[in-house]
Amino acid sequence: MTEFEKATGDAHAGRRDHVGATADLREVAREIVSLVGQLDGLNRYRFRADPELKAAWRSARDVVGPFTPSEVKPEGKGGEVLPGGEIASAA
Repeated sequence: MTEFEKATGDAHAGRRDHVGATADLREVAREIVSLVGQLDGLNRYRFRADPELKAAWRSARDVVGPFTPSEVKPEGKGGEVLPGGEIASAA
């Protein structure tokens, strides 16, 4: 019973840590978005006379996302992972 209670306590502590870390990551992401917005303004001004650098900045600034992990196909279970995480049948 003692081992079970310890395992349960450890699981709850791990979940609390996970929730806290997720909140921290969201805050960091908001700060990054804000900083990129500031850099965007500065670099647009900085590269105003150089179309090539301005285009390079635009390209670097526009990152595709958000990224989500795709499902891993179990071995021997055919089927392809489609956009959105759906798995096509292996007919």
